[in-house]
Amino acid sequence: MNTKLHSLLDFKKEILILSIILGSVISTYSQTISIKGNEFYVDSKRIWLNGVNTPWNVWNDFGGKFDYNWWNNHFQILKNNGINCSRIWFSCDGNGAVKTDSKGVTGMSETFFKDCDSLFAIAKRTGIYIDATMMSFDHCKSPNVAFQNWRNIITDKKASLTYINNYLVPFVNRYKENPYLFAIDLCNEPEWISEDAKDGKLPVKSLQQFFGLCAAAVHSNSIIPVTIGSACIKWNSDNQGYAGNYWKDAALEAASGDPKAYLDFYCIHYYGWIHKYFKSPFEMSPAEYGINDKPVIIEESPGKDSGLKEIPMTLVQAFESAFLKGYQGNMPWTSNGVDENGDITTVGVATLAFKNNHPELVYPPVAPTALNSCPKSCSGESFWNVVQSRRSVRKFKPDSIPEKDIRKILDAARMAPTSGNQQPWKFLVIRDRNKINQMKEACIGQALGYYNEQNEQKETKEEFTNRVKKVFEDYCSAPVYIIVLTDNNSMYPDYNHWDGPLAAGYLMLAARALGYGTVFITDAISDKITKEVFKIPDTYTRVCITPLGIPYEWPKTPPKKELEEFIINEKF
Repeated sequence: MNTKLHSLLDFKKEILILSIILGSVISTYSQTISIKGNEFYVDSKRIWLNGVNTPWNVWNDFGGKFDYNWWNNHFQILKNNGINCSRIWFSCDGNGAVKTDSKGVTGMSETFFKDCDSLFAIAKRTGIYIDATMMSFDHCKSPNVAFQNWRNIITDKKASLTYINNYLVPFVNRYKENPYLFAIDLCNEPEWISEDAKDGKLPVKSLQQFFGLCAAAVHSNSIIPVTIGSACIKWNSDNQGYAGNYWKDAALEAASGDPKAYLDFYCIHYYGWIHKYFKSPFEMSPAEYGINDKPVIIEESPGKDSGLKEIPMTLVQAFESAFLKGYQGNMPWTSNGVDENGDITTVGVATLAFKNNHPELVYPPVAPTALNSCPKSCSGESFWNVVQSRRSVRKFKPDSIPEKDIRKILDAARMAPTSGNQQPWKFLVIRDRNKINQMKEACIGQALGYYNEQNEQKETKEEFTNRVKKVFEDYCSAPVYIIVLTDNNSMYPDYNHWDGPLAAGYLMLAARALGYGTVFITDAISDKITKEVFKIPDTYTRVCITPLGIPYEWPKTPPKKELEEFIINEKF
């Protein structure tokens, strides 16, 4: 095969790969739930979790007696009842798929992930989000066969890491690209492990260390939101008369020593016995409970009217009250009647009523456009529209960018062509506003030093200063900055100056596909400044720095030369 034909095929292959990447970015963007402030969103539309618990069909289903037909049929029933989220226990008591000994987790059953694959395929097809509960206080309950192993996993850091490395992280990495994995619920009602002797009566600090390490591991490997299913608001509030918020950021970070040890939202449980002590979330708002620093879901509550007699209100009223009080979802126990608290015949009346009253909150409409839809071939109009609509943007809105979007953009960048597949890139992501401001001030200071050289512009020093400040105020207005670097110690360092800009180009196209602006900056924000502010080692060479954000306004299309001016056929 001749060289020109090779080159043509390689070019077409790269176009197809980039089209598929952009198509993947576009198609999943409108499905993935993100957090903005204290609310959940799909795309730019708010979503409220009109949910339910479907904890198991048979105890320890996954890796055990998983019944595909039952789950497939039941998810369709949930969908028919206006339900958009289900909480599922992937390990009920530690005696199933997760294999342990006294030193920790040793492995998984052969069928565990096969069963989970089936469930997530069902979830994606039916459009039902999964709140994945990874373990329960039941794991530590005596006389379960492995209860002592699970207590060791919580109290011994080495054993904790086997749980993280052999169970939690493999689960996260396998399903983190499925938009219907809504959240990782680290544990069901872990407070009983510290409260009850039969569950171990383990120190609270051991629980905080263990769950802090788990949360940090999830955050290090994905952008999936993390939570804990707290048994009672008693252990999730610092209000007077409560036990304190065991799961606040400061407590988890202090116990684990990791700044990534935090929850993305709170989950509280409510049953009738709680009412005389702390009322109910259907009467008390997150602010009144002192937990309005994050979104809050009522993750368990009775699934029938009689379970709410202490309040009193009906389940239909409870859903409306939860919404009006500022909670971001309600998930009664259960859809499949695992105990006396209710089933789909009692829960479905309420979920369907809420869906009918708030259809766009339960199923947010996402209108397809040229930039958020992709034809089956992923090589048609959507790709060319992205290419033709990319602009260099130099002023941004302050709106934050979901972590999932940043990762999608970087994932596209890493798929760029590279010499000998050496992949020499590093992407330094900057979100720290103090550092961004430090960079801005350094740029202003450097630019003002050029004044004497530019007197021919006939500007006064004040006019020049104001112009410089305006330029860098705009340049530094984005919420995120990405510095594209290449490694000087790569396999083929002489080719880095080609590989680097290719990755930057892919990054910028992916950003445009998601509606964000970028600009390829070299001299305006000097290499010297970024190296000093961000402590970049000498072993890396900067390709560019780009802001990433929602444009203050999209620049107009600049004049472009006609295509014919660029084409030379056969020879000069």
